[in-house]
Formats: sequence, C-alpha cells, structure tokens
Amino acid sequence: LSVIDLQEKRSATAENLSGGMRQLLAIGCALVHDPTLLFLDEPTRGLDPVHRQQIWNLLYDLSHEGKTIFVTTHYMDEAERCTEVGFIENGRLLAKAPPRALKSSFRTRLLEVDIEPLMPALVRLRSLPELLGVSLRSGGLRLYVSDPEKLLASWRENWPFPDLRLLGERWVEPDMEDVFTAYSQGYHGVLRKLAS
Repeated sequence: LSVIDLQEKRSATAENLSGGMRQLLAIGCALVHDPTLLFLDEPTRGLDPVHRQQIWNLLYDLSHEGKTIFVTTHYMDEAERCTEVGFIENGRLLAKAPPRALKSSFRTRLLEVDIEPLMPALVRLRSLPELLGVSLRSGGLRLYVSDPEKLLASWRENWPFPDLRLLGERWVEPDMEDVFTAYSQGYHGVLRKLAS
C-alpha cells in the first residue's frame, strides 16, 4: 500500500475508492508478486489530471527500479512520456521508436493556418487534392501537406476561397498526435523512413 500511496485507505473496500484510487489499487495488485514485466491497459483512462500524474509518477519509479512496463494509451501526451512508442492500428505495428525519433520522422514542419469561418474552412480544405489531411488544433487548422512552403506561396499569390479569410499562418513542430495521425492515416508524403 505504501508503494501506491494508499496506506490511509487500507480499511476501505475497492468499491468505496475513487476511480484514480482504484487504478492505483489495480497497479498495486499487479505488483504483489514483484514482476519484472508489467502490462497496463490504459491505466489513466477517465482519470483527473492529479490522479493521472500520480500514476505516471509511480510508473517512473517502477521503471527506475528496473521494471519493464508496457502501457496502452490513447493520450498522446502520455505516449510521449515513454522511452519507446509503438503505434498499433488494426493489429498492425505502424511504427516503433523513441518519441523524439518519431517526431523527427516528419520531413517538414507543419503549417497551421487561421481561417474564418473556421468550420466551413475545415470542410473545404479537406477537399483540396494537394492536402493529405487537415486537423482542427487549438482554434487553427493544421495541414498535412508534402510541400507546405509551395502551398503557402501559391495561396499568397492566389487565395482559392474568396468567401473564406486567411487571417494568419504559423509553422509548428509536429507533436505525437501529428505523428500518430500521419502514420495511421497513411500520410506518407510528410514522413521519412525511420531508421531500424
């Protein structure tokens, strides 16, 4: 109980614990026999930020003690905390490498644009053949395109949507969500081959 920081709840039943405490208890149960290898299926799913961090702190401690931990997650910020990340879709391993290597597998920075009105712009941009994909990210549209400089230059010369306003653009470094999107959607035009 001390490893999972539940000493104060030692007399409580599992059904009376919060979701985060139940997740910690499940990890504690997995540790009873002191395994060298742990498989954890979405250990932070549905948890508040405090309990998510508490579980990740515990996983770091266990890792530093020499335990190997496999974690499944849909949270890309959590995947970035791992020493190695594998993207699996439909039972197929799409890519596997340290997070930094995965992010550097992009050939280029990504172009993010501010366009109004936003939702019509999202729909219209997705129909452009030169774009591999478009995602809505923090109020802007992130574009997956093989040659973003060329696209931006052509837009500056001849904006193709007179009813939409291009308000600004910026270059962003890809994050793990971008990497997963590119691999899972087959946006090979923005990726370089990972070193084996």
